Amino acid sequence: MQFEESGEAKRIGTIVGYCTSYAIATIALYTIMLLLRKLPQGWTILHAAAIIAAIAGAGALLRRLLR
Repeated sequence: MQFEESGEAKRIGTIVGYCTSYAIATIALYTIMLLLRKLPQGWTILHAAAIIAAIAGAGALLRRLLR
């Protein structure tokens, strides 16, 4: 038997891993800000998600620029 690595399975695994780490980072940031009472009045977890998205976007842009 010969096992080959599927390109589609690798792509799906990459997307699932990215989404999982994004969710964990968002929850961690929101929890830390909540526990330290640094969360501005009226902010929800969506604001923390936007901060993480900006960081991830900046990282992706930097990776493309340095290629």
